[in-house]
Amino acid sequence: MNERPTSIWTRAALAAIASTLLAGATLIWLQPERIWAWLCAMLFLPVAWALLRSFAAKASRKLSIRKAMTGAGLIFTVSMLALIAQQLAVFDTAPGELADRAWGLIMGSMLAVYANVIPKQAAAPGRARVLRFCGWALVLGGLGYALIWLLAPISVAKVLAMMVLGAAVLAVLLRVLLARRRHGGEPSESC
Repeated sequence: MNERPTSIWTRAALAAIASTLLAGATLIWLQPERIWAWLCAMLFLPVAWALLRSFAAKASRKLSIRKAMTGAGLIFTVSMLALIAQQLAVFDTAPGELADRAWGLIMGSMLAVYANVIPKQAAAPGRARVLRFCGWALVLGGLGYALIWLLAPISVAKVLAMMVLGAAVLAVLLRVLLARRRHGGEPSESC
């Protein structure tokens, strides 16, 4: 296992933990009546990190856990930052609107990141073309979903975002069916 990717993911996980701690401390300051909720939220990742350091044996397992902790830390941090912005009245929004927008942005971004992995799988040339198409369609669908939640009026964001995501999924399904039809239904040549 390369030491460089491991150290990058270690730093990313530690940064995610630090940002969660900072956001949690800010929320304790802003909402002292909810101290237990914020303590649980801010201490979850450090406890998980300590358990990882103590019990995970294989380096590959540690790396996948670090990646998951980085993603979880980003979700925690973005959610907490949305609550902080709402508490400080940074944005003029209705109650809950900022949290809905943040959640839509997180989900669309995660879809785009995970879909970007699809075309990087080793595959035969015919299957690789299908995987590239599937990856690109879902990346664009995820980005569209995130941007709609970020920019569209909240009253139509949910419907528009689902339409964009649905179109991306439909494109993937049609491409897979077309590939299977061309190659006699053999799964080895399609997505």
